[in-house]
Amino acid sequence: MALDARTIDELVRLNAERNKDHVAVIESPTGDQQSQSYTSKQIDGFAFQVACVYSEKYDLQPRTSSHQKPKVVALCGIGDFEYLITALAIAKLGHTTLFLSLRLPLESCVGLLRPSNAALLLVQQGQQSLAEYVNGDSLDVAAEAVAPIDQGMPTRSTEGRQNTNLAAALDIEAERNTAVWILHSSGSTGLPKLVSVPNGAALRRYTANLGSLGLDTLTTVPLYHAFGMSSFFRCFIRQKTIQLYAKLPITTSHLLQVTRDRMFGLFSAVPFTIKLLAESEEGMRFLRGFSVITTGDHLCQRIWVPKWSETGTLLTSLRPAEDYEWSWLRVPEEDGHLLRFEHQGSDTYELICPKAWSMLADSNQDDGSWRTKDLFTKHPTIPGAFRYIGRLDDILVLENGEKFNPISVESEISSSPLIDGCIIFGTGKPAAGIAVIPSEVTDHLTKDEFRLLLRRTIDKAQTSLPMYGRITEDMILLLPRNSVAPRTEKGTIIRSKFLKAYEQKIQAIY
Repeated sequence: MALDARTIDELVRLNAERNKDHVAVIESPTGDQQSQSYTSKQIDGFAFQVACVYSEKYDLQPRTSSHQKPKVVALCGIGDFEYLITALAIAKLGHTTLFLSLRLPLESCVGLLRPSNAALLLVQQGQQSLAEYVNGDSLDVAAEAVAPIDQGMPTRSTEGRQNTNLAAALDIEAERNTAVWILHSSGSTGLPKLVSVPNGAALRRYTANLGSLGLDTLTTVPLYHAFGMSSFFRCFIRQKTIQLYAKLPITTSHLLQVTRDRMFGLFSAVPFTIKLLAESEEGMRFLRGFSVITTGDHLCQRIWVPKWSETGTLLTSLRPAEDYEWSWLRVPEEDGHLLRFEHQGSDTYELICPKAWSMLADSNQDDGSWRTKDLFTKHPTIPGAFRYIGRLDDILVLENGEKFNPISVESEISSSPLIDGCIIFGTGKPAAGIAVIPSEVTDHLTKDEFRLLLRRTIDKAQTSLPMYGRITEDMILLLPRNSVAPRTEKGTIIRSKFLKAYEQKIQAIY
């Protein structure tokens, strides 16, 4: 394992040298194409050649000094192998990649390009609308196409070349603190925010939990997600194989076909995919085939504990079926004692990462710490065990000043097959209400039948709410079945955008 690497590019080069025949990536097939596999040596060679293309074609020259500020190159695409090589090529030139989510509106993308001072935007096929939007804007950003990789080979040959280090003049120790990636928040509580990730912080993240997460992996999480890129690098460092599932529709039948050809130890997916699979016995059979399943949301923790504990599919096959405690997060053993949980009222605590925390990549406080705005509740008996319950931004403050967090109730109501989505509202109002979008399952029900079932679902879910936060019958806003709910990549409804879209209907209830 190349644990001595100081930058992302050095990691790629060391792996190519020491583990050249390691099959690092498999890309799922599309149409009549076969799946493609790529070794560590090929990955380094592809990144080198694509970097040469960008250097010559887009005047993206390698940096020649660590005192020279890196350029920011924004990247928008589906997160396939071509996308991965593009990001590694930019790193090889000593520059910084800004990952843009496909779910971001065009104006939000521009809103990230400005503060990041991006010099170049690279788009994959299918994202030309963003390129056209940027070219028509007043931004001083060139929008170009991602350099193609044809049939597993880059546009130029690397045959006979041993040294793929294009930025040898840089002080590699100083480069530990140079941003290799810029990520952004989902925008679920406002405008997306930029987060710079230096080489050193990225490598610390990717080398964490190698024992439990460094397994042969099937992932449907896009590479522009922090966890998507982490999954790749954990496999890369551990000399395991990751299969990128980026081009096929996410269906149970497609995923089952992938696992017929190869077995994987870990499955990584967003909550929506996990929920889709868990709704059928065929999907549950697929999930049972993995030792570890990872997802990035609290929804399954509160709603699916009994179902998943009985199958023994989540987190570890060695966990007893009656053990429900997996749904509580534990602070890391190494430096978890540095993390702070600041009391925010009731039984909620905000996580704060101090300056000394090893994986901290940025700060938003004067003391160098990062206030996450993520809220947790403490386990009543297990020290250092916390359950994520939502965001500080999610807390509703009623007209009388009473506060409550609606997330767990929304999650439980949304888990019903009758419901496609819901949002609880009430900030600045005398009482809380809920907007509900029915699912297609309700098509055979009359309105009165549905409201009766919905009432029972709400009453069961809101027992955890204080009396002042509970929803009465006259505060239920029933939206048409096909109503649009703006969502994040994980499938979470974006509260601020939802409330704005249905503002008039919500006001009418009061």
